[in-house]
Amino acid sequence: GPGMHCDVRCINTPGSFHCACPDGARLAADNRTCLDIPECQEQADTIRNEANCLECVEQRPGYACALCRQGYEITPNRTWCNEINECDRSNGGCQQQCENTNGSFRCSCFLGYSRVTFVDVQARSDVDECINIDECATSNGGCNHTCTDTPGSFVCSCPSGARLEDDQTS
Repeated sequence: GPGMHCDVRCINTPGSFHCACPDGARLAADNRTCLDIPECQEQADTIRNEANCLECVEQRPGYACALCRQGYEITPNRTWCNEINECDRSNGGCQQQCENTNGSFRCSCFLGYSRVTFVDVQARSDVDECINIDECATSNGGCNHTCTDTPGSFVCSCPSGARLEDDQTS
């Protein structure tokens, strides 16, 4: 019968037939033989730039990603790499604020704190720490009289018997 002429699958039509191939394969020029589609070659730009896959491996059918860009992880079906939100994992290791970026993340400190990086010799890594800024150390914090440093801020106060003006500094 006509099915003998197809490599994989024969589809009967009135008075004729045509051959079909499974996913990941296409008909060769003879319209009978199935050839594997080389996705890694034909879709290289899409796989690299949109799927964020750096190392593509041909499979039948399809392809698999063997290596993702830094800051990305392979999806369970192995055809795509998803961006990792490092901030969802222990706040990215940041002490105060973590901002997720494309393939990475950035630590920052709350207002009134300064970010300091130092080397932890035992852990062999850089450590970021948010240190309180002592606003009173610069121009008495803008206070006319007494400046008291507080975590992330400062407070102006007056000597006994005086009252702080609405500007909160004089």
